[in-house]
Amino acid sequence: MNRFLKIYIIFLYFVIISFFPFNEMHSQVLTGRVSSYIYSWQVQDQQSGSSKHLRWYQTLVMNTKNIGSSNISLHTNMRYTKDFVNDNDYNRNWKFQYLYGRVRNIFKTIDFKFGRHYIYSGVGNGSIDGISGKIKLKGIADFELYGGMPVSWYNSIKIQKWDENRMYGFRIQPRMFFKTLMSLSYIQKHQKPIPYKIPGKFTFKKWDITTDVMEHAGLDFYTEWSKNTKTYGRIDWDMTYDDIYRINFYYNRTLYKKFSLSAEYYYRKPRIYKNSIFSVFTRHDNKEYWFRIYYNITEDISISGGTSVVAYSGEKGYRYNIGLYSTRFNISYNRTSGYSGRLDGFTGSINYPIRKNIWLRGGSNISRYKLFESLEDFENVLSTFVGISIIPVKTFTLDIEGQGLHNYNYDNDFRLLVRANYWFSFRKRSK
Repeated sequence: MNRFLKIYIIFLYFVIISFFPFNEMHSQVLTGRVSSYIYSWQVQDQQSGSSKHLRWYQTLVMNTKNIGSSNISLHTNMRYTKDFVNDNDYNRNWKFQYLYGRVRNIFKTIDFKFGRHYIYSGVGNGSIDGISGKIKLKGIADFELYGGMPVSWYNSIKIQKWDENRMYGFRIQPRMFFKTLMSLSYIQKHQKPIPYKIPGKFTFKKWDITTDVMEHAGLDFYTEWSKNTKTYGRIDWDMTYDDIYRINFYYNRTLYKKFSLSAEYYYRKPRIYKNSIFSVFTRHDNKEYWFRIYYNITEDISISGGTSVVAYSGEKGYRYNIGLYSTRFNISYNRTSGYSGRLDGFTGSINYPIRKNIWLRGGSNISRYKLFESLEDFENVLSTFVGISIIPVKTFTLDIEGQGLHNYNYDNDFRLLVRANYWFSFRKRSK
């Protein structure tokens, strides 16, 4: 009850603040969305048996602009969940996805945010309770700085302690030259591990998990060689282990108005630090090479195909796909083979308006697979969904969707999703 009261007080506080007339020269605007979800499903666990769930999700998104100035705004995203059949401690009922204030164009140079918000800054990304800012020096570069406490694993309301959990870094992005946009980024992150209070189910050991400081630096670039040729590249350096842990390169070329191709390269070296139980397992790097072609048959219909090779430690895996895509439907075939096992599957879906405000949609996937190429028999899986979207007015939508899955583990797996969204907008005009 006390937690609910705190949430209510915080919510009421922001609503009152958003309408307080700090400066009557600017009319304040409150926009947002209220979403309600009801999701029913059943989990099949080979050890503990099956369990049924009926979970309710309630979200509220609010954006309040022009708080005393056109440069000041508040942004809130809060969520409540409740499982009516099988609730547990891991289902944290109240969550703040973000809750922050934003100030823009201070001296026409500085923007900053404060509160709970997400960081997108090169190698630095994640939710923090803290502050971030950007300094825009005209004709020179943009400088991003941030620091704060990482949001807990469960997105709880509680703010973590700086001496146990902290994250800070920067990003420098010079102005584009020679049609190239580059950036240099850095992050240092420290999180206290969640303790293991009971012995493992199979090892019967209590793991003494310690913490490593994660320290990364990154360089990325985007280049437009011409109107028809674009490239993107990225390299991330792990300063803790003193080696490269990620390389990504992408190339796209438009040959004709309707035909284009792309090539991609990935290098990944898994990073699992000592604050994770997975750190006790052996890890290997991998490389992946992709090649894709695209052809626009008409303005609304296109066809694409691609193939890739994934090189593991001493092994290789292969992937192939081809698909026909439209604004109303799509159908595709996918195949994998090699180290990652064998899979052949067809996927199709349709999204069709029966009226201006009523859409029907549905889809299905039929696949056969085996986990190892050496196995003789395939396992079959069928998944399907069917739904309807109703838009009685521009500010309200209602979606109902049924989902089904059938294989040797899930003989009768049926799920139901009901979702309602309402968008609102209020304006307080100055006198």
